[in-house]
Amino acid sequence: MLTCRRATERLSRSLDVPLPVVEKIGMEGHMLLCGHCRRFRRQIVILDAICKDVGDRIAGEETALPASARQRIVAALAQSETGSEP
Repeated sequence: MLTCRRATERLSRSLDVPLPVVEKIGMEGHMLLCGHCRRFRRQIVILDAICKDVGDRIAGEETALPASARQRIVAALAQSETGSEP
């Protein structure tokens, strides 16, 4: 029988890639008997959806730094390379 550790590893992996049929059958059999793993599956599905939603929102926004911020970073790096204090 599949252990909870293996089941959770497969559940996590199944979010990224389709599982082979044999692994999927073993995992589903374990899920029928294990309430803890069923709860874990619900939780990671929700977390995965939230992370994808946040990622989509961030990707749709302007993520570039303003020119003034880039200039401050360049100046700070230049000062750190020369060893001088601001």
